[in-house]
Amino acid sequence: MAGSLLRSRPLLALFSAEVISGAGSYMTYLALPWFVLVTTGSAARMGFVLAAELVPVAVLGIPSGTLVTRLGARRTMLWSDALRLPVMTSVPLLYHAGMLSFGLLLCIVALLGALTGPYFSAQRLILPELLGEGEGLIAQANSVVEGAQRLTAFVGPAVAAS
Repeated sequence: MAGSLLRSRPLLALFSAEVISGAGSYMTYLALPWFVLVTTGSAARMGFVLAAELVPVAVLGIPSGTLVTRLGARRTMLWSDALRLPVMTSVPLLYHAGMLSFGLLLCIVALLGALTGPYFSAQRLILPELLGEGEGLIAQANSVVEGAQRLTAFVGPAVAAS
């Protein structure tokens, strides 16, 4: 069963997406506060940036389940990542254009957090949607996905720091 699980195209696609998305997210978790600390010299502002991203995740986490129910887990994850990419890309672009104020950065980071909440909700529901309801299969697939998440938690910050 484990061999057939590793040949599952939907699971391999999910694993790949989790590695890419997770690495980017973990890089951001380190890079944004570091960016604020380096550019402003303020640990307090760095804390505000962290809070601006985490508060929307916490506040919108449970209500985002409604969105996941309407769109489905796969579509929610795809849309969340697709929308987070240009939002995150706007930070260096605005900074280099001299248009990134601290208030605007807080808004951008809060929007990233708001888009992360639905992603996290969908992440917990995607496996039955992709693979069916078989309890053993879901347990094995969950191990694979958790492995991808742990890998990115280790690699993402290391890449961001280099």
